Amino acid sequence: MALTLPKFIVLKPSDNNGYLSYVREGENNLGFLKFFETQAVSPYAKFEVEISDTSGLVHIRSCQNNKYWQRTKTVSIAGVPPGQYWITATAQNKEEDQSKETCTLFKFAPIDHATGPVRIVHVQSGCNLCLWLGSDLILNRCVSANYREFDSNGFDIFSIIDYDIGDSTVACETFVADDGKVHIKSICAGKFWWADPKWIWGNIEMSGEFHSDVKWEETKESKTLVDVVHKIVVPAMTKVTVNLIATKGKCDVPFTFMQSDTLYDGTIVTTAVQGATYTGSNYYSIHFETEETKLEPRKKPDPM
Repeated sequence: MALTLPKFIVLKPSDNNGYLSYVREGENNLGFLKFFETQAVSPYAKFEVEISDTSGLVHIRSCQNNKYWQRTKTVSIAGVPPGQYWITATAQNKEEDQSKETCTLFKFAPIDHATGPVRIVHVQSGCNLCLWLGSDLILNRCVSANYREFDSNGFDIFSIIDYDIGDSTVACETFVADDGKVHIKSICAGKFWWADPKWIWGNIEMSGEFHSDVKWEETKESKTLVDVVHKIVVPAMTKVTVNLIATKGKCDVPFTFMQSDTLYDGTIVTTAVQGATYTGSNYYSIHFETEETKLEPRKKPDPM
């Protein structure tokens, strides 16, 4: 019986140490898959399962860089045997042709339908995906694809965490501020939660897209001044203290940008930089709190 996979998944290794994510830093291992994410809810650990035209086979796409899994051969990395194959999230497009090494088809083979662990096979090569443990800091805990035999230590066995809620309207993202407060954003509405005395409303609109040309040593500033008029009635012999209360909303938006460098010979080199994060904040739900304090009448001086 073919395994029915969720639309979105998170993978955990047999040693329960970290969640699968793609490497977004470095040059030699950019895009490699590695078990080093500490939280299953991290956007870097989320992968989308796309059903292929061939029954029982799937394509896996990173939800963060929008690229598909593929089997990649290393050329030369210190401490790693040459000619090794690894699984990377680097394919721009799906490839259904199983005769090509660039094939992006994978098969999930259940070990026990009751408990849910699986082996994952790269279809074109027939090799099992396996957690690689080694002394090399770059590729330690990355996913290799070199052997068709089962791993004796069980490092080719993985657990699937269902990231698919089913109802798209109830999915939310959380953002943890430096002070420990948690901001919750509705993915469907694109708005943050805020507290009403009886209801939770999502009313901060966010845009996930930003397009701009930026040059080095150039600063762009934009300021918006907002004036608020609040009238206060001060009774006689009364001190009035007015506090302005506002709620601060904060968001972290991962994004990819294009960096264009002009070399001394006039050559223009354009590079796609991934893994950057835009942090934004805003104040909302502004209101005033007024506190009145009665003043004691001034005593008349004693007659001379």
